Amino acid sequence: MIVRKSDEMMILRSKQAGFLFLAFGLCALELAGCAPATVNKSPTTTAHEDHDHEHEHGIPSHKPKTLTDAVGQLVPRWKSVTAEVQAGHVEHVEGEFTELLDIIRWLPELAADTDLKKAEWEQVQHSSQELETIVLALRSSRGISNSEDFDTLAAQLLRLAESTVSPASESPHAATEESVESEPHHSAK
Repeated sequence: MIVRKSDEMMILRSKQAGFLFLAFGLCALELAGCAPATVNKSPTTTAHEDHDHEHEHGIPSHKPKTLTDAVGQLVPRWKSVTAEVQAGHVEHVEGEFTELLDIIRWLPELAADTDLKKAEWEQVQHSSQELETIVLALRSSRGISNSEDFDTLAAQLLRLAESTVSPASESPHAATEESVESEPHHSAK
């Protein structure tokens, strides 16, 4: 078969057009980014999927937006972890341990975004440290839990969280005289 010079040029141009189309498509995908999820995260979402999402946005998908949301997740997550550990399914809960510890460690930060006074913020910080100790003890003992202390601390945190106004729910007229008179504690970020 004899290939003419014009045929070679046509093949070369079609390859260039294909390359440009591919490059344009990749750029469009990069610019589009990750669209907001229309469906709630499934309990079967893998740690790898969460890890990828965290890298894309810098904020883990399990990070609560408010102190109230975070505190509301403590007891259900704790019960889930302890039930799995006591059932002997330790290998299934490492990701849950990590997420529970993350939420506990974020409590002081989330509390700083509320109108809590300094003494109340310090109570949140102290309680979060105690909760972390309890969770780490369960993780290392693989079965011995201190659920009563965990539940007591979580209940104290819930009372504090429910008494706050977070930025997400705050309106310009929501400030009370008490919160105006005493400065809330804000941690350095």
